[in-house]
Amino acid sequence: YLHKNSLSGKVPRLDQLTALTKMIVRQNNLTGSLPSFEHLTQIKYLDLSWNHFSGSVPSLEMLTKVEYLHLNNNVLNFSLPSFDSLTQALDIRLNNNSISGSVPSLEMLTQVHVLYLAHNLFNGSLPSFDSLTQAVDIRLNDNHISGHVPSFDALTRLENLGLQRNMILGRLS
Repeated sequence: YLHKNSLSGKVPRLDQLTALTKMIVRQNNLTGSLPSFEHLTQIKYLDLSWNHFSGSVPSLEMLTKVEYLHLNNNVLNFSLPSFDSLTQALDIRLNNNSISGSVPSLEMLTQVHVLYLAHNLFNGSLPSFDSLTQAVDIRLNDNHISGHVPSFDALTRLENLGLQRNMILGRLS
């Protein structure tokens, strides 16, 4: 745990931390690109939020055990990589960045409870929410998302849904 310090500079390579399960370095002054997640195969809790990271997010492919992925409140500007490996994810927070492109498929996020993608630059239409049966809080507000409102029939546990300030059309039924 290194959160709420005054750490600055870039995160060093994480190649040797193959047994690491929790990395919480939020609320510092770290800059530069995010480090590669390639060797973090055991990580369950990865929180690099509230820093000044820029550029793209490295591949999420090796994060097959991650439950909490918090990269929110940085200056990340990229198209989001696939979520397909995040099958154990419970809480994904990528809000308050400058992430662009389409929202990727959410099909593999069957365990997710919290999904925050708000305050970015996402465009295109929303993917299906049908697999998010465990979701209680979904935030996609303040983007450039267009198209029609998807079905929410499978979201029986949903308590909060933020889609405001987009360009979504259609009729709710």
